[in-house]
Amino acid sequence: MREIIKNKINDLLKKGAADIMIGNFAVKFVTLCGSMFIVRLLTKTEYGVYGYVENLYSYIYILSGLGLSVSALRYNVLAESMEEKKGIFRYITKRQTVINFVIYAAVIAVGLFYPHPEKYSAAVYLLPIMALSLPFQDVTQSCLNNERANYANRRYAVFSVTIAAISVVSRVIGSWLFGLNGTVTFKTVGECLITIFLIFMCYNKYFKGTDEVKPDPALKKQINKYGFQNMISNGIWVLFMITDIFLIGKLCKDPTALADYKVAYLFPSNMSIITASVGVFITPYFIKHETDYRWVKRSFFKTFLANAALVCTFALLLYVLARPVVCIIYGRAYLNVVPLMRILIIAHTIHNCFKNLIGNLLAAMGHVRTNIVVSSIGFVSEVTMGIIVIPRYGTTGLAIGSIFVYTMMSVIMMITFAVQYRFFSRSGADDE
Repeated sequence: MREIIKNKINDLLKKGAADIMIGNFAVKFVTLCGSMFIVRLLTKTEYGVYGYVENLYSYIYILSGLGLSVSALRYNVLAESMEEKKGIFRYITKRQTVINFVIYAAVIAVGLFYPHPEKYSAAVYLLPIMALSLPFQDVTQSCLNNERANYANRRYAVFSVTIAAISVVSRVIGSWLFGLNGTVTFKTVGECLITIFLIFMCYNKYFKGTDEVKPDPALKKQINKYGFQNMISNGIWVLFMITDIFLIGKLCKDPTALADYKVAYLFPSNMSIITASVGVFITPYFIKHETDYRWVKRSFFKTFLANAALVCTFALLLYVLARPVVCIIYGRAYLNVVPLMRILIIAHTIHNCFKNLIGNLLAAMGHVRTNIVVSSIGFVSEVTMGIIVIPRYGTTGLAIGSIFVYTMMSVIMMITFAVQYRFFSRSGADDE
């Protein structure tokens, strides 16, 4: 048994599992360090305004490229030749860029009439500056998905860390030199530099000197449809995550409450780094074997147990060390968020052990509608709960309510996955 486990671990290391895990943790570490500097360079009120603008941008980013960057992973995995991959990649990057500049024009138009709260009035000019990074950030994601589709896990990890470093350094320099305005402006400049770098590296590695086989109309339709469905699914889930911030800003009417919640939320939400790492490594294989129910069932349980063990271990450490972590990174001014942070740790442990992992696998294997239904149920439940509890119990009530919403979604998702892939059937794929 010891030899079998050893061989399995060595096999995973050769395929790049460690590269992805280390790389993703490095990304979060770099991002966390940048957040620490930005929090200290900006005043608490400025950081609240920055959080408000960044939250609005998150709503805009839901529409980015109408979800085409996700299609870059699925359809480049399924493509048989590098010529086909090049055609798919070029089609996606060109189309998403056009779409994103149209979205940006709409943001400018709508922004002229949107009534920002007085305390966030700076968003009138900060949001258009931040939104300009939309086309660049979306192409960057397509480039990273292309690396995943080619099983280049080490390159994916290195590029991810490089991207995070450029993004963080640009924002920190902007904060240091020009305060809040510099933070937002330098973010956009950093995204532009990142995209230029990745496009060059991607074409030089995979497509230089390679002929292009353009996708036919039928394949284009599939790419667009799959991307759009993922945009809806991911959009609902992003709305689920960021609407909490929006409701706090509207119902609490206190920028410091928003700043406190963002600080308390940061570490628990970043627990998804573990599930994301597992997903980055395993989803291309699930796509390849999506019609083999027996393989999916066997591989799912292995993936689920490994992910749950990692998530729960990290959650326990974070729960115990919450106070010193907040004190060291954000300073004593934010120690009041520790109880809230611990509640959010419980909520996000449930989310990452179940809903996050299963949702990623279902979407990768083409079952996007299931994600849409479950995410919609969760979104409606979270918003309804938030509207009721925030005025009465503040952010603590919101965090406690999230535990119940996450649990409900996880149960639905687990049952749905089990039924979809016939976990209760003894013959598995033989039932086909």
